[in-house]
Amino acid sequence: MKQTSVDKQPDNINTSFFEDKLKIYANVFENLTEHSLLLELLPLFDEQVFFKDPFNQISGKNAVSKLFKHMFLTLHAPKFSVKHFAISEDIGYLHWNFDFYLSKSDFLNQHNLKTIDGMSQVKFNEQGLVEKHIDYWDSGEYVYRQIPILGWFIKQIEKRLSAA
Repeated sequence: MKQTSVDKQPDNINTSFFEDKLKIYANVFENLTEHSLLLELLPLFDEQVFFKDPFNQISGKNAVSKLFKHMFLTLHAPKFSVKHFAISEDIGYLHWNFDFYLSKSDFLNQHNLKTIDGMSQVKFNEQGLVEKHIDYWDSGEYVYRQIPILGWFIKQIEKRLSAA
């Protein structure tokens, strides 16, 4: 694993440039709406951006746009909150929470808010555009365990594997 001293970055890497880009990216995610998706988020991506999360593996700005449009169509009041960030050369890391409601009635009643805790690895190209975004979060905890019958089986497996 390549490690670089905090005091000295390689000559060809301008960490403050990428740190500024990561801060902008995090801010856009925290304020993401259907409207800002096209105007603010998509311009931050390279045309051939690679995006991956536990359920998707896609390439290109159009595919990323469809993914986020789908999010706004299927979830109510989706909101990202960036808790921490770090940068190493041209790769940034975001620790975030993603809050949402599954139904409109839950949203209207402010009941049953769902929260996913996750991390993103974000790689920038030389122009400071995002060329890779990979999300890491536990789909077992936040999705599969919530499905009634499947959740029961997963809990049984966890009991057998647990050291406690």
